[in-house]
Amino acid sequence: MDASRRQFLKYTSLLLGATSFPFKSFGAYDGSGFQRFPSVQGRTDARSTSLLILVPKSPTPFFQVMDLSGQSYSFQTVNDFEVPGTDFVQKEIFVDGLSLRDRYFLKVFTEDGALLDQREFSALDISGSRVTFAAVSCMSDELADVGWKMWDALSAEEPDFVILNGDTVYSDRDNPDHDMAGYGRRYAEARSKLGWYYQPRLTPTLATWDDHDFGMNNGDRHFELGAETKNFFKNFWG
Repeated sequence: MDASRRQFLKYTSLLLGATSFPFKSFGAYDGSGFQRFPSVQGRTDARSTSLLILVPKSPTPFFQVMDLSGQSYSFQTVNDFEVPGTDFVQKEIFVDGLSLRDRYFLKVFTEDGALLDQREFSALDISGSRVTFAAVSCMSDELADVGWKMWDALSAEEPDFVILNGDTVYSDRDNPDHDMAGYGRRYAEARSKLGWYYQPRLTPTLATWDDHDFGMNNGDRHFELGAETKNFFKNFWG
């Protein structure tokens, strides 16, 4: 077995369940492309974008950004957040020098060059007379299975951007200890299960938080872990 195949199988084994908790959707894709790592396009304008990808701590994957012609683009890794309670890192990369005329690809490789994941993305033009967006809220991963069709349908509408208006994760559920490991695990589980993060074409997505992101149903300023869960939210959304 050559080195590239060994590396590929190491990643696949990890993504299919050799982790500290069960990711239901990791490693699932429909055969038409590669969507293994939960990914989202964050803040975006006419020339730049942030891309957020949840990846294993080890082995470390490698990233490449290129356009349709095969030209590579430099990027800056602006965050490497090791998610408590998991074996995963939430990465954020920033890409500048984009053009509204082009389409781009984020590619994820093993250290030996085997392709693990590929997503298409574009810059965002809001200067025209017509801009379309979608607003979504209350994204319970308990309903992830039935939600996949809705996420696919939303992507097919090709909105210019999407606003997730709170409860992007129900971090207080299935979290009996209500500690940092539990909140980290719940943030990563929600990111791993929801179909929006596995779309072949990424869409600029902005998020606000609500009580379940915050970590307590109907919680307020008296919630003692609010500062810590705010940090989770910032690391997962940039």
